[in-house]
Amino acid sequence: VLYDVGQMEKAEELYLTLLEKESNELDRGVYFSCLGLIKYRMSDYKQAVEYHEQAIAIREKVLSPTDVRLATSYNNIGLVYKNMGEYSQ
Repeated sequence: VLYDVGQMEKAEELYLTLLEKESNELDRGVYFSCLGLIKYRMSDYKQAVEYHEQAIAIREKVLSPTDVRLATSYNNIGLVYKNMGEYSQ
């Protein structure tokens, strides 16, 4: 909801807090992915890439290679690279 209403800083704070709490790997992948989306929306592309890379690393370990959530992670990082003009990435 915070993301949807444009409260990026509060949304970021929430997900960083969730990362500090004990959670399973799949949840951590979701949190990193959400942080990547937040940073993307804030135009902090370098940090967005870092968060999306962390999400992908986790999801590659715990999900099937054909899982749609993994494909979504690749799409998200691709959009960041596109906006950075780094098309080869």
